[in-house]
Order: sequence, then structure tokens, then C-alpha cells
Amino acid sequence: TALPHGKTYLTTYDPAANQTYTGTIPTELGLLTKVTTVSFSHNSQFTGPIPTELGSLTAMIGCFDAKTNLLTSTLPTQLGGAFAAMGDNYWPGFRVDYNSLTGPIPTEYGHMTTLE
Repeated sequence: TALPHGKTYLTTYDPAANQTYTGTIPTELGLLTKVTTVSFSHNSQFTGPIPTELGSLTAMIGCFDAKTNLLTSTLPTQLGGAFAAMGDNYWPGFRVDYNSLTGPIPTEYGHMTTLE
């Protein structure tokens, strides 16, 4: 699931659109500082926690869609902080349903006031 070398300018990251991925979500995704949409929900079967490095995705105005995977652990506070840094400049798409996430929703996610 490695990212293409030097592709930090990508604005959409949808690794499962054409094939099935397994393993953990690559931490290098946090290097894609211009990414606005992240989708892991099609054919992927990512396991483990959502990487804290995704808190660097402060340009995300599209959606974060990681539904229907095999993700575990808790929601990282860093990702909620990235959404908070955007203020009202994001589309309210945040999907992590149909996983095995545990624990409370971090207060950092409380900034998503228009979340559906």
C-alpha cells in the first residue's frame, strides 16, 4: 500500500477504487498535505488503528471515508484536530462505521458541527 514516490501533490486518495488492499493504512498518507478527499471504503480491508499521521491532512475539504474495513483501536485525536483546524471549510463527510473502533469520541471531533 505504499504511496507513489513524490506524489505529495495528490488531492484525492482512493486506493481501493481499482483493487483490494489489506494491511494497515499507510502512515505516509499524512505527507499528502494537499489531499482533500480520502476514501478507503470500496474494496479495501485495512486493519489496525487509523494512523495519527493523518492529523496532517489539514486541506481536507472533501471527505474521510474509511467505512467497512477492519479498523481497530480508538479515533486518533490528531485527525479530529485536523478537522478543527479547517473550521467550517470542510464538507461534513466522515465515515468510519462498520469497523471495530472502540472508546469515546475525542472532544477534538466536536468541532464538526455540520457532521451528518
